[in-house]
Amino acid sequence: AAGRSARPPTFPTLMIQTQMYFSTLGFFVTCFCVALAASKTVVSSLVMTGEMKMQPLDLLCKMCPLAFVEILTLSLLSGELSSIWSRWDEITQSWAIPVVVMSGFSSFSLNITNFYANKMTSPLTLSVCANAKQVMMIV
Repeated sequence: AAGRSARPPTFPTLMIQTQMYFSTLGFFVTCFCVALAASKTVVSSLVMTGEMKMQPLDLLCKMCPLAFVEILTLSLLSGELSSIWSRWDEITQSWAIPVVVMSGFSSFSLNITNFYANKMTSPLTLSVCANAKQVMMIV
């Protein structure tokens, strides 16, 4: 397509586009997200191994519509959607759409894999691994 560069941006280029800095709000948001991730692991384990015995794909199909509504609401309130619509021509001429599609596929794959791992191991194991990952990302 016209306007696209010859090559997509590489992974290291995407990683170093912005400077990282510490903020108190960011710290508390990170702690809150860690707590939510741990509770999601425990609840999903209970749903998949308890009385309901849901399969990982069924659980994901139940969770996705609510997550979509939450994301759409937050993007409307924060002004992200209006920003996207105002720059739509620029976005369609760049690598943004293929990157978003690849990100969505990666997220779906990660969630399915996470649910299967949660079903086979314990929520504690996954929570410890997730918190270790968060610490390594910060460091």
